[in-house]
Amino acid sequence: MALNKSSPPSPHELLQAYNMLYIASQHPSEPRRLLAFYNGGTGAGASQSWRHLQVISVNERLGAPVETWMRGVKPPGRQGQAFAHPSLPYLHLIYPLPAAQDRSFPPTEEEDEYMLGVLAKGMMCLLDDMIDAVRRNEGSQDGGWNLLITLYVGLCDRLYPRFSAKLRLNSDHMHLIPRSHPSFPLPQSLDPSTETKEPSPLEVNSLGYAGMLLVKSPAELEALEKITSDDLKKENADGHSQGIMGVLEYCGVPRHWGDKPEEHHGGAEQLMGALKGSL
Repeated sequence: MALNKSSPPSPHELLQAYNMLYIASQHPSEPRRLLAFYNGGTGAGASQSWRHLQVISVNERLGAPVETWMRGVKPPGRQGQAFAHPSLPYLHLIYPLPAAQDRSFPPTEEEDEYMLGVLAKGMMCLLDDMIDAVRRNEGSQDGGWNLLITLYVGLCDRLYPRFSAKLRLNSDHMHLIPRSHPSFPLPQSLDPSTETKEPSPLEVNSLGYAGMLLVKSPAELEALEKITSDDLKKENADGHSQGIMGVLEYCGVPRHWGDKPEEHHGGAEQLMGALKGSL
């Protein structure tokens, strides 16, 4: 049976990705810091017809830029709840994970069973908050979403002991970003070999929301650099973000959509059924 690429990863798939990040960081001779990501639907950058999580190497000392964006951010509510990043201009939902560096190596069956439940609950909470935000603000249900998993796992303690105390950020998280547009319309191509006057779209997937936008040509890079340098010099009179954050804000949904009543129950049964159905 083919699995819909816009459906959430199963708890076991999440655990596989989580353990891949953890085990890579503990390699005895070549430890690596990885980022896991998932593009939920074509509107969020999914390019294949099957559901799949992906991993990529990131800076060993700092991690992906999204980990730096978490500096100083603390959960405002009770443990085991998702929350919205307080300062990013688009809705960026976060679910804190237990500190990975407290796990055994290799992980025990009991630790895996515990993390299976944590990851399943985190996925459900993130999707529940997203569905509630989109529903309350009458947004489109077809925009898709991006998922990121980041871990600190003590790699900096081993590779950069002098800097580890400063670099020990709140990096053990699941991140979910609901989407409104799959791409950003760049200005007219600066490549003289093309005659088209239509703006070339910059495709934005999960890596964009990890702080790593991908470009497909020198012309796209030049156009993006022009946006990020020129727009940052302008007055932000229209109230929207400029530069790269402007690209991410355009492709996401408004930050204020995450403002919600203290209690809501939207989507919980639907999401639990989706998670069970994906096993």
